[in-house]
Amino acid sequence: MNHTGARCRAPSPAQYRPSRTSADGETSLHANARAAAGGLTWLRWSGAILVLSLAGAAPLAHATGCPAFTPPPDPPRASPPVRPYVRLDAAYPDRAEMPLGVGHIRPAHDYLWGWQERVRLPLHAAPRGEVKGFIHDGWLQPGPPGDAAPWVPLGTEGLLETAYEAPSFLVLERRADGWVHFRFGPPGEDAGQGTAWVHECQLAGHVPPLRFESWAQRLLSPEISPLYFRSAVPHRLRAAPQPDATVLAVVAGSHHLEPLEVRGDWMRVIVRQPSDYCASGTMAVVTREGWVKWRSPGKGPWVWYYTRGC
Repeated sequence: MNHTGARCRAPSPAQYRPSRTSADGETSLHANARAAAGGLTWLRWSGAILVLSLAGAAPLAHATGCPAFTPPPDPPRASPPVRPYVRLDAAYPDRAEMPLGVGHIRPAHDYLWGWQERVRLPLHAAPRGEVKGFIHDGWLQPGPPGDAAPWVPLGTEGLLETAYEAPSFLVLERRADGWVHFRFGPPGEDAGQGTAWVHECQLAGHVPPLRFESWAQRLLSPEISPLYFRSAVPHRLRAAPQPDATVLAVVAGSHHLEPLEVRGDWMRVIVRQPSDYCASGTMAVVTREGWVKWRSPGKGPWVWYYTRGC
């Protein structure tokens, strides 16, 4: 797909996505189903008890060993003032070098319209660190419990669009012990501002439940459109997932990628050049299969998709 092309319609995933396999041999469809229920399965395994109020407030402690926190007083009013619905969109060419981290925080199951306005989460300064603020139903309190800092509207300027007009919290780092470093404010702010840590058990115990989804899981998902390289520079399609493997083709210009498998920084794909996704009529398309490098530590994914279709 030519990433300068216009958007046209929402994707129909079943028509172009074959079954995909992760490094452990599990098909992507099974992996997505397992991941969607992963938080709840983990909670049952750990012997967790969810304590939910009729108002849907986040529980004080979601699971055995899960960090507890004292929720703040309610914000000044139920809903923050209406603000322009602005969020990051990685599909635009001028954002080709924007770092996208390692994944995102999203609803555990289906995307819910306005879900970010129902979020109630503590903002930890560091893994196992003190609570430095709260997100509460579309409001942000930038201060620890008992602090007199005023509530301010959370806004969506720091969120990333990952489905049709559906934003997510961008995850900068995910630790093996379950702590997730995420962005809730726009990029470009001072270090430490606009980002915080939260534990995955706090996400799973949320109402509605949230979860971390890695970019490998998301990009292999049948829910999204085909992929394309974010940068317009030529990329090499190789015969194996190695930097010195035989070059099968150069991917440049109009193209799209149908992902089949991920192994570390490498993705096995079917490349179609030029892209015929959403194209009208017939056209001559060259199809090849091979491996491309799809991510790097500083930038995150080199590939992306159109969240609103074409």
